[in-house]
Amino acid sequence: MPIRLRLGADPPPPHGCRPPLYTDVLADSRLIVAWKTRPPERDNQDSYGEGSETYFACVPGHSKHEFFSEYGGQSSYSSLTDLQLAGHYMAFIESGGSHYNNGSQGLGVVNALSGRYTFIERYPYGEGEPGGSVSSLALNSSGVVAWVKQELLLTGEPGAAKKVTGARETLAVRDGQRTYVLETAPSITHLSLTGKQVRWESSGHAHSRLVP
Repeated sequence: MPIRLRLGADPPPPHGCRPPLYTDVLADSRLIVAWKTRPPERDNQDSYGEGSETYFACVPGHSKHEFFSEYGGQSSYSSLTDLQLAGHYMAFIESGGSHYNNGSQGLGVVNALSGRYTFIERYPYGEGEPGGSVSSLALNSSGVVAWVKQELLLTGEPGAAKKVTGARETLAVRDGQRTYVLETAPSITHLSLTGKQVRWESSGHAHSRLVP
């Protein structure tokens, strides 16, 4: 006699600030808890890899908040990389656009206590206009973020194909009220942020500066 098994529904998500079962836990501390859902299993060959993963975060003892949805499909996509956490804050690089060569890349800072963005910086790109991108970032527990913006230098007449002549990088800091540019150079590396002290290297030299 054949045996038939029937799987029950997924368990309901827990109340409060706890990640549900079968999720990817990104952080679990007394200051912040963060996780993302896993994409559903594909049951046919016609899904073309489409699916989504949702990011959640909360502070223990408080409500959870959804702060990003990562997805990919035939016509558009969005992605999150380089997630960093400090105190109640999260910073990450986000990219999104269509498969017609237009969209944007940049960074976001979210307060897990409120679930709201405290800062967003996006660099759009399009056909023949590569725009800017974030090559590195650093975050402190007060929500101050430092990042390096990378740009290609182009030359050419309007309407004609552009030629890349070089690249430059700009180091900036956002303290919640203002954005400060600390340096522009061909290359900026080894970025770190400890308290209000920003450290980086450029042109073979180490630099340090206090956030105002």
